[in-house]
Amino acid sequence: MKPIIDISYWQQPGEINYDLLAVAIDGVILRAAYGTRPDTAFERHYSEFTKRNIPVGAYHYICEYVTVPDQVRVMKQAVSGKTLKLGLWCDVEIEQGADVLTGKTVIDYMTQAEAALGEFGMYAANWCWRSIMQDEYARYKSRKLWCAAYTEKVIIPPGWDSYYLWQYTSSGRLPGYAGNLDLNKRGEQVSVYPKLKHPLKGTFRISQLFGMNPSWYPTSQGHNGIDWATPIGTPVHAMQDGTVTRAMDFSQPGMTDGKVGYGRHVRIQHPQGVSIYGHFSRLDVKEGDVVTAGQQLGLSGGAVTDPNSGFSTGAHLHGEYRMDGVKNPVPGGYVYNAIDILKYIVDEPVQEVEPLYKVRVTISNLLVRDGPGTNYGKYPGYASGVYEIYEEKNGYGRIAVGKWISLDPRYVEKVQPTNEDEPMPTLEERITALEKRIEKLEAFHG
Repeated sequence: MKPIIDISYWQQPGEINYDLLAVAIDGVILRAAYGTRPDTAFERHYSEFTKRNIPVGAYHYICEYVTVPDQVRVMKQAVSGKTLKLGLWCDVEIEQGADVLTGKTVIDYMTQAEAALGEFGMYAANWCWRSIMQDEYARYKSRKLWCAAYTEKVIIPPGWDSYYLWQYTSSGRLPGYAGNLDLNKRGEQVSVYPKLKHPLKGTFRISQLFGMNPSWYPTSQGHNGIDWATPIGTPVHAMQDGTVTRAMDFSQPGMTDGKVGYGRHVRIQHPQGVSIYGHFSRLDVKEGDVVTAGQQLGLSGGAVTDPNSGFSTGAHLHGEYRMDGVKNPVPGGYVYNAIDILKYIVDEPVQEVEPLYKVRVTISNLLVRDGPGTNYGKYPGYASGVYEIYEEKNGYGRIAVGKWISLDPRYVEKVQPTNEDEPMPTLEERITALEKRIEKLEAFHG
């Protein structure tokens, strides 16, 4: 596959052999404007590449020190009437020697530019995006991402789990131009995150979610995996193909730390990261084994009476996945770059608890977050209507696995029964309903 390039007036038309360069590329994204200044080479570049049937896109390097309406006006004038098969892009960068771009300006530009021209993709580097967008980093995760990362492996900004284009070098060389070129690989929205199989067969209650209890896990600033309340001896399976790099059973002489960390556990290296399975009662694999997704690794444990159970308060399986080359600065993801595996398990049989109560959202812009607090990521769009609350924490309520909303009475109200013949169920009635549900689940699973 040939690269896609991005160029501006820095690549002067008089220095380009368009015939040669067109043969060497699959597409080009042209700078249309810098702040309120039209790119002086845009029209010529557009004409030369389109008449050679090269797909073209356009990007706008936006700035903090000129007004958003003026920038949108310049961009609209530049691209009006153009055929842009590679789309429109908002370039989010920190400009040296100028007022630093703010998240507010990015949001204002996207709101006004998309209203005038249609959907834009986002161009950004990981560190730059985090610095500019702060806690708004997930706002545009539904847009295509063009990420800049001059590294061996792609590093995408937080908020996305896939990329459309990866700008991997600024010093590429191609026939038709003697200078350096930005080269990009097409990602085709392929996720850089893994697709995982569930480590357990059957349905088990989740006893601890990702990011919970930061005081227990100060390094990762929250629980960096998922805990399932599994009876001791439950078979545990590999989440993805890989090679066992650690099968710690504490059988070697001198090993006395079986009550620390994951205890008797397994680690598997995968192309995208490392999966960890903690608190086994028995291991069925050894270091160096090549395993396939779904293969049995051993039996779960976690009993407090087991000297090799690790840091465990009871029988359970700890499942975890640490990404290579992708930073995850959220509670549970700090330092180790762990991710919330519930989002990437493709056959997750979640057993949800009975809801505590229902709430109705009373405002039009209530955010849905990945966890219980403002430092967690945001889902696209806003909450509306009535939701069941399954768990309360830090003034937030969990409406589904990995989805939380604020319970501030300014934003939500508890739903009360409107018919006197249908009162809210008592605790005894809820326990009875839960017992019946458990009986049905047990009957279903044999």
